[in-house]
Amino acid sequence: MRFEQVLRRRVNRLKIPRAAIFIAAALLSSCSGGGLSAIAPAAAGAPVPTTPTSNNNAPIIGTPTFPIGGSGNCTSGIAFNGLGQTAVSNLTESGYSGTFAAASSDSSVATASITNATLTITAINSGAATITVSDSTNNESTCSVNVTVTGGTVS
Repeated sequence: MRFEQVLRRRVNRLKIPRAAIFIAAALLSSCSGGGLSAIAPAAAGAPVPTTPTSNNNAPIIGTPTFPIGGSGNCTSGIAFNGLGQTAVSNLTESGYSGTFAAASSDSSVATASITNATLTITAINSGAATITVSDSTNNESTCSVNVTVTGGTVS
């Protein structure tokens, strides 16, 4: 009697669903063959593992507002002329509903933070930095920032 037949008889006594029999038989019969010869679909209602997939779109950094000074945008670059000035932009991405992260290439020049898909860039010191905004699937957008201190204080 073949192994699969013995397995089916024992499983029938235990009232195990046919999908489980097929999976067990495929896995066990593949042990001597060196590879998996068949894969059964998941049983109805069984949890299916998911992995975030990239939508191949980069985050879009919207047109910034400058509450206390500064100018520009992420296409031409953001310019600050005082410490503590900020640029605030909304973040969007077609087909994406996850969270965003932001990083500065030089946090001694400018910092970046995100709250509820709103990017805030803050001037810290004279110099240049690049702000990188990314989504959870590693799509990225960048924004150049130049700070020239002519006045202002950090509070």
